Amino acid sequence: GASELTLVLHEVATDGLLPTLGGLLEGRETPSLVRVVIGPEGGISPQELEALTDAGGVPVVLGPHVLRTSSAGPVALALLCGALRWD
Repeated sequence: GASELTLVLHEVATDGLLPTLGGLLEGRETPSLVRVVIGPEGGISPQELEALTDAGGVPVVLGPHVLRTSSAGPVALALLCGALRWD
C-alpha cells in the first residue's frame, strides 16, 4: 500500500527535519504522501502535539531558529523537495 509520513514542525522537537527524514526513509521507498503540520502563530499546544504524535506524527525542527508560520511552510517544502529529489 501507499506509505504516508506526517511531520510536525515544533520548536521543542529535538530532531531536525532532514536527519529525521533520512532515518525514516533508510531502506524504504519514498512515501506517496508527506504531510507537514505547521502550527498557527503562537505555536502548537502541548495537547495538540500529543494528539498529533499519538496519531503517528513525527515532531521535527527546521533548524536553530523558530520561523514564523508564513516562512516555515515554504522552507519545509523546499527541504522536502530537495531531500526527496522531487523534479
